[in-house]
Amino acid sequence: INSVFIPVSTYIDLSDYQFEVFNRWGLKVFETTDPSQGWDGTHGGSKCELGVYVYLIRYKSSIGEYIQQKGTVTLIR
Repeated sequence: INSVFIPVSTYIDLSDYQFEVFNRWGLKVFETTDPSQGWDGTHGGSKCELGVYVYLIRYKSSIGEYIQQKGTVTLIR
């Protein structure tokens, strides 16, 4: 079990990166533009509810191609 959810990526343009996590109602609980920062399962300093969250990653590859990836992550403790 990991204490932080962080996407692993290679060959990205660090100047154009965005990682977001949303709860089941569509509320954004986490956002960063720093590829080395991950989500620790909190929102506003409080622990989030256990369950399934949707993540969205947008970035520009090293060859200038824009890529968007999305999926789900399950929060357990």
